[in-house]
Amino acid sequence: MFERFTEKTIKAVMMAQAESRRLGQDHVGTEMLIVGIVSEGTDLGCRALAQLGIRLPEARAVLEEMVGGVGQGGQALEIPFTTTAKHVLEDSVECARDQGSSTVGTSHLLHAVLRQKEGEGNKLLQR
Repeated sequence: MFERFTEKTIKAVMMAQAESRRLGQDHVGTEMLIVGIVSEGTDLGCRALAQLGIRLPEARAVLEEMVGGVGQGGQALEIPFTTTAKHVLEDSVECARDQGSSTVGTSHLLHAVLRQKEGEGNKLLQR
């Protein structure tokens, strides 16, 4: 699946994993994907969120509040994605295809998160 992801989208996913580790979590959820997109810093998904006033310090603060603060870091290199996050990653490929793109950008990843109306990523954005 990741073979169609751009370097910037892969970086966003890796930043989401790093955020999960930083918070001592045992999973990567859609809320962490949002923070990963913001952390990437330059691609369309990040710029779209910036236009909405969503910046990294605030997104991290909301995420910390959602998960109950910073836990013990130093987790395993492989942290599994939640079922919803897996669906989002798969859906982002469909979003790209629907928009006529052969690659998956952070905007496609963001679009896929937004499609998950009840997901934690949307809850983070609503705060």
